[in-house]
Amino acid sequence: MPSLEYEWNGRTRKLELSPEQEYYIGRDPECAVCLDGIGKVSRRHCIIYYNRNNKCYTLADMYSTNGTGLNGRKIGRNDVFLHDKDEIQVGPVRFQFLMPEILQTQSISTASTKLPLISTQPLSRGKINNETLPGNELYQLGDRIGEYQISRIISENEYRAIYLLEDGSQSSICKVFKELPSDFSAGKDLIRTIAKLKTDLPGLIPYQDCGSLDNGLCYYTLPFREEPSYAQLISVMAPLHENKAIPLLYSVALLLYKMEQMGMIHGDLNPGNLFFVSKAGNSVEGYGISEWQQKYFPEYVKRPRQWYAAPEVTAGEKATWQSDLYSLGIIMFQMLTGVLPFRSDSAEELAAMHRNQPLPLPRERNSQVTVSPSVCGILTRMTMKDPAKRHSSWKDLLAALEKVNNQLTKQENMSNS
Repeated sequence: MPSLEYEWNGRTRKLELSPEQEYYIGRDPECAVCLDGIGKVSRRHCIIYYNRNNKCYTLADMYSTNGTGLNGRKIGRNDVFLHDKDEIQVGPVRFQFLMPEILQTQSISTASTKLPLISTQPLSRGKINNETLPGNELYQLGDRIGEYQISRIISENEYRAIYLLEDGSQSSICKVFKELPSDFSAGKDLIRTIAKLKTDLPGLIPYQDCGSLDNGLCYYTLPFREEPSYAQLISVMAPLHENKAIPLLYSVALLLYKMEQMGMIHGDLNPGNLFFVSKAGNSVEGYGISEWQQKYFPEYVKRPRQWYAAPEVTAGEKATWQSDLYSLGIIMFQMLTGVLPFRSDSAEELAAMHRNQPLPLPRERNSQVTVSPSVCGILTRMTMKDPAKRHSSWKDLLAALEKVNNQLTKQENMSNS
């Protein structure tokens, strides 16, 4: 098994690495390797994770104060691939990455499945592993929510649980907010909020049911879909070439434009609630309830892992269509590079990055990708810190995407002729 070996407090230590886990090194006690008491080490200094696309372990600096070293040189802001006997330096501590010889010529097995082409048979909707945080389970397999029985636990964390429900004739997805709302009228207000949404627009996954459970927790249900989410596409395919990414983004932007024309925004756009539907246009779920969520769960936008939230949203302002535009820009960046532009497990630090740091160029986060200046220009404008400086409308963005797509198609045809 791949591992890290290092000296700490006079002892030689070894950390075995699994492709299903991320390993932080830093002063935070929750890090896999906690280097407490060293001033030159940041709270979350760097991360080691398994890159499924390139089938290798990868090292990334977490915007540390003093940088992360690899074989005598600082790695900067790029994610770099690790090789057997590479030496990693974090402050004064040196780590040796060890990869057993038998694994150097094999791909490491993970729970992900490769999707070779956009047009092939789609993946199933969710990675079902029935894993939850220890002691944090809300419901168990076989429990009932209303008239439905839980047949699978799709995902669960300290804030939200997602279940697959069965009633014998149909399958549904149930999302339960695991915190009690700030007011017990939240369930009734959610019913009123969703009732006002115009969900007959093609591409909008309709809400089936919503409200409060007997324990006071709020929930909503959706029809189960077999199509893969954009999160899965990114996981198994990114980095995507421009000529693959632009049509996918155009489809989402067109749907968001139509939503805005009907007086709706998404407000919490991320790859997990976008779905790829081959030859039929894409679909979206979880739309139209961001204002309700901000009212009854005001701390939501201050939680960790708000990777896609616009700066004005994490500052407590009301989400607008420009906020969706920013979020789509972050999704676009991740599609093109395979990584996020800003990354921190601290909600405050992540929000500050989105608010203050310029968006890195795609090659600064992944040196192996090539993104044309015209696409970089669109990406930069989508993610401007000031909403007024982003595209003036969805139509403006759609025109820009269409223009660059035509250019890319023309270049591809010329290279193939």
